Amino acid sequence: MLGGGRQRFCIHSIPRSAAQVVGRGKQMTTTSELTFENVAVVDFAESGVTKTEVRTSELMLSDVVSAVLRRTGVEKSKIDGFALSSYTALPDRAGDTAVSLGLTPKWIDSPDLGGVSGLSAVLRAARAIESGESEYVLCCGVDALSTENLQTLLAENNKSLRDFLAPVGAASSTTLLALLQDAYSREFNLDAEILFKIASEQRRYGSRNPLAMFRSELTRAEYDASRQIAGGLKLFDCLHSGFGAAAVLLTNASNARATSERVAYIRGGGEQHGHDFSCIDHPREIFRSDWPARVARLLRECGIDHSDIDMFQCYDDTPFLTLMQYEAAGFCETGQGSVFLRELDISRDGDLPVNTGGGMLACGQAGVVGGFVPVIEAVRQVSGRAGENQVEDANNALVMTVGLASQFGPRSSGVLLVGGH
Repeated sequence: MLGGGRQRFCIHSIPRSAAQVVGRGKQMTTTSELTFENVAVVDFAESGVTKTEVRTSELMLSDVVSAVLRRTGVEKSKIDGFALSSYTALPDRAGDTAVSLGLTPKWIDSPDLGGVSGLSAVLRAARAIESGESEYVLCCGVDALSTENLQTLLAENNKSLRDFLAPVGAASSTTLLALLQDAYSREFNLDAEILFKIASEQRRYGSRNPLAMFRSELTRAEYDASRQIAGGLKLFDCLHSGFGAAAVLLTNASNARATSERVAYIRGGGEQHGHDFSCIDHPREIFRSDWPARVARLLRECGIDHSDIDMFQCYDDTPFLTLMQYEAAGFCETGQGSVFLRELDISRDGDLPVNTGGGMLACGQAGVVGGFVPVIEAVRQVSGRAGENQVEDANNALVMTVGLASQFGPRSSGVLLVGGH
């Protein structure tokens, strides 16, 4: 980050080594990660999230897919890969939806991982393209979350929520994240000032994003006066749900460059699913993972390190979850997020901008489409399409998402490195 007065940030402490991570034991997880040399995003489309314009999943999805194909000039007959994530498209699944859209893919997937769905779809599509199994892959997310749909989803999303959390009134990600934030506060220092810093900066980004649900900045007085939602979470710490869709078109680098001058490259990434149940006896373990070592290894394999990252795009159910992902991504040690962020300038022209489109706190959340928000913003930035929110000399964007909240923290997580020219 050399231009416009922006300076490289310093990592205040070094993440635990891979040997330390492996030695911790009791891992109940599965992992995978890859780097890519020939995969690019050629275009994307978002509907924006609305609470007032009630539209069907089919119509919203058709609109974003049509927009991508129209701008790129790619014929439907060339789309030989399709991934769909959705809660509310049911009973139709990926295969049914492909038929409805007039597609005939030979590769198909339907990531069902909550907030990780979008990142996972892009990673899996990248593998299909790199291996030669597919040439053009369309990754889509769509959800129509009315208040009624949302309540049904929260009550029936999985057995853990239905059988163990719903009976005690905790069957929502907001409640679970409030409990998680409270647990963190008991183990580590959590500065409430940092939570406002994240929330207000994202609303500032949102004020410059025409697709944002909230287009006004957030003042300290508004934040402090907002009502309590759950535990330590205030109104402006939380998301607003609604209707929305997103589509991302991937292909090989040669096709992408022939189609568009504004291309983003998928350089690598990985997923992780499951829990380390040692946290039952050792609460601090909820907040530790092997992601710091894995991210460092991924960056090293791509020829860069943390100081080369120009922005961080992450899944922002709450400001606290953003802080937690700074730690998980290895920018600072576990428990040191408040100290790290206190000195870090996260604005557009700062040290390490975060969620530069406003994130879900400003743009709203349409179910699994929320997981596409940080992925698309990373692509938008490194391909120079971010308008008033454009970060100067943006070339490396690190994306992290989490999903499927439970009493032990998120069940799924993923990382993606997106590069520019």
